[in-house]
Amino acid sequence: SAAIEALGRRLQAFDATPSSAEKQRGVTARRRGSSFRDEEDEAEQRRLERLALYKMVRKIETEDIPPLDRSCLKAESSVPPPDQSKVRFNASSEALSHFRPETKRSRLQNSSSCRALRAQHAKSSKSSILEDAQSQWASALARKMQQGEQSRIWRSSHLKL
Repeated sequence: SAAIEALGRRLQAFDATPSSAEKQRGVTARRRGSSFRDEEDEAEQRRLERLALYKMVRKIETEDIPPLDRSCLKAESSVPPPDQSKVRFNASSEALSHFRPETKRSRLQNSSSCRALRAQHAKSSKSSILEDAQSQWASALARKMQQGEQSRIWRSSHLKL
């Protein structure tokens, strides 16, 4: 009960005006964000002024205007229709036959046989290239062995003298 009475006294003695320390804290806090707030305030002020001007402007009614004349639109729409030859071809039985399962199957078989032939040709050309390189190496080694043998014979004959 003593706590409640103390709370009541504090409530009665409460002063809603800020103290000097609280005022100082508020001033420093406002100074930190003052430029940002000033820009916001100015933007808000400009917006309110524009709205006030809009309210003051009277809508000026012009004299009765006749309805739009559509004849000029018809003249521009005389563009020739697009070429429909591709559409007609795609709808033809010849074009549709390209997408039948039998046709697709035969194309796949042809392409696989072509790939097999190309692979076989590549394999045979690779093996012939390797054989050529091997024969060139073999002939170069044979020539060098013959030169080495000749040089050994020449040295042995000159060293005996």
